[in-house]
Amino acid sequence: MEQVDERILERLAERDRDAWELAIDLDGAVSAGRVRERLHVLADVEFVEPYERQITEDRSEKYWSISTWGTLYLAGEVDPNLDIPTPSPRPSYATRPGEWAGF
Repeated sequence: MEQVDERILERLAERDRDAWELAIDLDGAVSAGRVRERLHVLADVEFVEPYERQITEDRSEKYWSISTWGTLYLAGEVDPNLDIPTPSPRPSYATRPGEWAGF
C-alpha cells in the first residue's frame, strides 16, 4: 500500500467520489490519472467498489465507495501485506483412483 492509498480511503470514508474529485481533495498533489490507477489497485484487493452514477440522461460517471474491507483497514483491523495461503494438494486418501474418473 502506498501513502496515497490511505488518503484515498480516508476521503472515501467521508463520502463517495469520482477520481477527479479525489485528486482535487488531495490538494492537487496527485493527478486524476494516478488516483484512477490507485483506485483500480484498491478495487483489486476489494478495498473500494466502483459504481456508475447517472449524471444526465445520456451521461454517467464512475464513482467509488469504500468497502467493508477498506473500512476495516482504516480501523487497523486488516493487514494488506498478509499473503493468502494457497491450497495444498489433496491427500492421496481423498483422491479417487484413475479408473473412477474413466482414464
